[in-house]
Amino acid sequence: MIGLWAGFVAVVVWGVSRLFPSAPDGGPTAALAERFAAGEIDTDTYRSARDELIRTGRG
Repeated sequence: MIGLWAGFVAVVVWGVSRLFPSAPDGGPTAALAERFAAGEIDTDTYRSARDELIRTGRG
């Protein structure tokens, strides 16, 4: 009986975690694009950082 309840709780926790993800999934390039869209960085900074991310394989 305890195993049944543990399984039920595990399924509920998994389902809630899927409904409300803790962080957006997009990586550093998406974060950089969001900062650019919000006006936090200028065009030259955006392009430079994006090119660096792509060059290093992190973007």
